[in-house]
Amino acid sequence: MSNNQPSQADIIAALQAQSSSSRKNKPETTPYAAHAHPFSALTTQQDNAKNSRRLYCPREGCGSLILLAETAQWIPAAGDLIPTVSGSPFTPTPPHPISNPPNSTVDGQAAYWHITGGPMAFENVGYSRPSDKSLPPSAPGMGSGKKVKWLICADCDLGPIGWSFEGGSESWLDVGRVRYGP
Repeated sequence: MSNNQPSQADIIAALQAQSSSSRKNKPETTPYAAHAHPFSALTTQQDNAKNSRRLYCPREGCGSLILLAETAQWIPAAGDLIPTVSGSPFTPTPPHPISNPPNSTVDGQAAYWHITGGPMAFENVGYSRPSDKSLPPSAPGMGSGKKVKWLICADCDLGPIGWSFEGGSESWLDVGRVRYGP
């Protein structure tokens, strides 16, 4: 190796510095639970109720931008649709909702962000392989008959934060499983 070539350690250090520098200016984000009136705080409140803020990974310290503002529509749904496994950082919605469960609208129904346009509508999201695990029949998009693909943060793999269907162009994000930026 010639003297003017960087060492492997120099290359790794430069890559790590570049990677960490892209995260230095993370915006302030808030969890869903921090909003006393989430529907009014997080939507455009027009007829189509689009997200008024950017959506970020829910993991504290990750800061990955998942979706730009005005890209998804708020839709109510029946109950907590995404399964929660033991050890998950996400808390399930209580079977008998109390005043404001983690992903509920004002009237106690669960809510989700509906995204059309396929994977390119997102800024940064990962998809699982098609899963044999199914959603309840009341879940939006269940009429497709296709297998579920779980959505995760593409940077830190935290999830599931939502779902899509194999070959589909629609996705849904749980309003309580993302953080909200400016």
